Amino acid sequence: MSAPGIIKIDNLAAGFNGRVLIEGLCADIAPGQRVLIAGASGSGKSTLLRCMLGFTAPVAGTISFGGVRLDGHSVWQLRRRMAYVPQEPIFQHGVVMDILKMPFKYRSNSHLVWDDVKVEGMLERFGFAKNIKTAQSEELSGGEKQRIAIIAAMLLDREYLFLDEPTSALDAASKTVFTDIMRQMKDTTIVLVSHDETNAQIADRRIDITQYMRKAAENVG
Repeated sequence: MSAPGIIKIDNLAAGFNGRVLIEGLCADIAPGQRVLIAGASGSGKSTLLRCMLGFTAPVAGTISFGGVRLDGHSVWQLRRRMAYVPQEPIFQHGVVMDILKMPFKYRSNSHLVWDDVKVEGMLERFGFAKNIKTAQSEELSGGEKQRIAIIAAMLLDREYLFLDEPTSALDAASKTVFTDIMRQMKDTTIVLVSHDETNAQIADRRIDITQYMRKAAENVG
């Protein structure tokens, strides 16, 4: 049995469209660790992240969270412990404040308490003006969407935070703020995929997925 909160990846093989990209990946991620998944473009970084989120089933091997194996039966239970920020967040039509409040209406988040002061402080810290609260989602730039998505994920106060290229659309000032905030999240296990080497400042551990790439991706269909 794994220790509470530990992520255990055991002999994982994964890919997409019938092709294996990575194989033989073994790793233990301790509670509170900040892990950067690094590697060349196309090496399987996002594929690994999708497996950890339960979006994609591995070809072989297992992933477990605190001793609970991630599979079709446990995935919904485990996702209640996860927050995820995709590289290109997609929001429903509406104003920013309503978008941030929406997850608080879900039964799985009924234990959370909305805090106007906290939310406004986070928006200010990420460099937003006060009128951002009433901005329409379709008016947001790519960088603004990323920052709003990061704030939304943080408000969920989940045990695990998964980030896919979270700074790809951020300017230098926003990257600095993001780095500082991630470093302060001592009780959250953070797994991030990034080409941006500035994110290496966040991580206390690096998993180079290149060494687990299958040299010639084979058909698995």
